[in-house]
Amino acid sequence: MVAQDLLEQTTFESEMEIAIISEPYRNRHGGVWVTDSTDGAAIWACGRQAIQCTASQAASGFVWAKISGVYVFSFYAPPSLTLSEFEQMLDNLVLDARGRSPKVIAGDFNAALEWGSRESNVRGRSLIETFMQMDIVLASEGASRKGGQAKL
Repeated sequence: MVAQDLLEQTTFESEMEIAIISEPYRNRHGGVWVTDSTDGAAIWACGRQAIQCTASQAASGFVWAKISGVYVFSFYAPPSLTLSEFEQMLDNLVLDARGRSPKVIAGDFNAALEWGSRESNVRGRSLIETFMQMDIVLASEGASRKGGQAKL
């Protein structure tokens, strides 16, 4: 819970508008907070920008919200997923994200060096191929396994 308290303090001090969270310890009660069906992926509208709309039915592994005209996706893929399960989650993400633009997709994919994993693997290659097909640009620093930030 200390990590989430630190997140709240950081969002306040930095005047952040949005936090994209993987594996939250608890749902936040203040502000607007949306999660996927497993509570593994979350989006917190923590600033002045309101959520314009969100997924009417949260999927397993990801959730989206439209904030200031941008579709923001939060994704979490547990490392325990089989390759088939992981690829099914990616397929569901692609289907949901198609036609939503502009978009930002962020989260913990547990898959590729580019996102801070220790090694690239089959899941990483599948993820990179999926993002290439969606014409997504990688903006991750990939510097740490936990608490990494993307600059957009």
